Amino acid sequence: MAKIKTENKYYIQLNELIDEIIPEEWTELAVYVEFPKTSPVFKVYFRKGENGRFFEIKDIPEKYSVAKETFDEQYKKLGSFFFDLRRAYEKEFKGRDCKAISLFVVEEEVVSDYANSIEEKYTYEKRLAIWKYKEIGVIDNPDDATAVEKHFGSIDRGVVQGVKRRPYKDTSSMDEFKELVEIVRSNLWRFSRIGRIKKAMEISKEREYQKYRHGGK
Repeated sequence: MAKIKTENKYYIQLNELIDEIIPEEWTELAVYVEFPKTSPVFKVYFRKGENGRFFEIKDIPEKYSVAKETFDEQYKKLGSFFFDLRRAYEKEFKGRDCKAISLFVVEEEVVSDYANSIEEKYTYEKRLAIWKYKEIGVIDNPDDATAVEKHFGSIDRGVVQGVKRRPYKDTSSMDEFKELVEIVRSNLWRFSRIGRIKKAMEISKEREYQKYRHGGK
């Protein structure tokens, strides 16, 4: 059970659904969803603590002795939710097709990524293997390792598990950066104003000159 810091109704709903499925406290969540024509295909991974390993949500019935019928019903709700999330993303991005979603919960914050295209040259299994390695440092089996090594050219078999994307944090250094941006913006405006004044003076001088050439008329 975890509390996501958000006012987004979809992420609140996701939090509630995940808490219904995972029967213990979790601290990090990683979700990958693709949308074929029929129904979404997705994987959800969770872990507890910074040093814990990720478990796939489908391992829950065996790991926690949860009735399969109960789990299947909750899992079906999750699939329906991802369709709703897809529509919300497509609306936000003005109708662009949503082919895949990467979503992470880390430090009680949501980090999400929307894709309108996928690597068609790879199968879903290979795309998932690459995503797992790149985003959360997970290699589940030899086939995954082969796909990752072929894609990246090499593989770090000692990679540490954990969500690689971090939520935005408004730090003091960021405040200093914002202040610097405002100073630059202010100076640009001032220089632009000086330029307009200079241009107006040049136009005025030109008019006086033309007036002199034509005898003051």
